[in-house]
Amino acid sequence: MKTQVEKMLQGVIRESDCPCFAPAILVPKKNLDGKPKYRFCVDFRALNAVTRFNLYPLPAMDEAASTLFGSRYFSVLDMFLRFLQVSMMGDHRERTAFTVPSGH
Repeated sequence: MKTQVEKMLQGVIRESDCPCFAPAILVPKKNLDGKPKYRFCVDFRALNAVTRFNLYPLPAMDEAASTLFGSRYFSVLDMFLRFLQVSMMGDHRERTAFTVPSGH
């Protein structure tokens, strides 16, 4: 976990002094070569239990794809870091704090 956190501290996450936080855990990941690998996960179940969800449905995929016709520029997210690359509003950042043995 320490190695993964140190790597993410290079511009993906930052240290926090927020009093609220969720626990971070390492979850075993299936691997074809048999070598053990672990996925860094944050347990946000407590936050999800008190979150008001947006009740608007997602658009149909064919409708969304049809809006791309004639577009020239596209953006790609690195799927290795997934949601960590998506910016969030400043006042929402404290809700995503997590704790590891070395701190928040």
